[in-house]
Amino acid sequence: MAAVASECVAPALRLGARAWTGAPSGAATWRRGLLLGADHLGDVLYRTASLRALAEALPGCTWDWALEGGAADLVARHPVIRETIPAGDLARRAGGWDVALCYDSSSYGRALVTAVRLGIPNRMTYAHRGLSGLVTWAFAAPRRESYPAIFARAVAELGGGAWIESGLRPEVVTDARDEAEAEEFARGHGLPEAGGWCAAFLTTRQTSGVWPARFLADALALVEREEPGRPTILLGAAGDEEVLRAEKRRAGLRAGVAAGRIGVRALVCLLRRAAVVLSTDSGPRHLANAAGTPVVFFRNLSFGAAEAGRYAATEWDLAPADLEYVEPGRQEAAFARVRPEQAAEVVRERLAAVA
Repeated sequence: MAAVASECVAPALRLGARAWTGAPSGAATWRRGLLLGADHLGDVLYRTASLRALAEALPGCTWDWALEGGAADLVARHPVIRETIPAGDLARRAGGWDVALCYDSSSYGRALVTAVRLGIPNRMTYAHRGLSGLVTWAFAAPRRESYPAIFARAVAELGGGAWIESGLRPEVVTDARDEAEAEEFARGHGLPEAGGWCAAFLTTRQTSGVWPARFLADALALVEREEPGRPTILLGAAGDEEVLRAEKRRAGLRAGVAAGRIGVRALVCLLRRAAVVLSTDSGPRHLANAAGTPVVFFRNLSFGAAEAGRYAATEWDLAPADLEYVEPGRQEAAFARVRPEQAAEVVRERLAAVA
């Protein structure tokens, strides 16, 4: 209803936005762009796969990204990104951008309004959920495909509709310092450089649709029982330490616990050394994809299977395909459809592949 209402006043929104930001201009005149949208680790990571295609589609434009914290650290060295800017600093920098790419396909409204408030005259996003009066370049409504593919398809539209082949694997640029940090971490936790070990991420910031930490811990316990010589480690953010140690005790894991003790770029370097990653559908899943390391994960059941499911050849989604958009009250029953033994078997297959 809100979307329909916004379309009823689209002409007024269009006139008001133009009066505030100035008239839109052709893409050939754009020199500085701003990426606006979700800033969580996973949302940022999977969009890095299309950054080089974005630069190729708009070669005269440099790009800043409204990010802070770990997400900003991940893209800080990417050659396409000129600067990362905390949200609190955007107003102070108003007037510095020719175009905003509001990249969220399902909740673009907030970013779009922010772009108008910043006085950005050219605003690219979707319009299938209303607010078309604020949009100067509307992408085609997204298809039912993975979130990385949805963003890649939007970028392709900027290049005249031709798909600029870059793959969908996230890209994190690391350097010798990151490698050295990963090396020191691995040595301190008894992780061999040659691989053959498993990293597990049991936690996530999301509160609905995510597989319980106990489920992943039980799966890892089965792996440890069947693979007694394989090192395992529980990783996560600094605030996850208590949960990870509790699950280690409950499941009887021998895995080490190292939450929040390595930088995000160094973590990508570390995961390149692992044989397999066991993870929730969260940022670590995408970090493993950036590292090119096999990742066994459980798709968030609150989202669509096509959108949140597998997008890289090196990942295995163990959530049944028919489980999607599951309401919170039905999620426990949905989780019960998969057993920890199934997850453990896939993890062991990945370990065996590098034996």
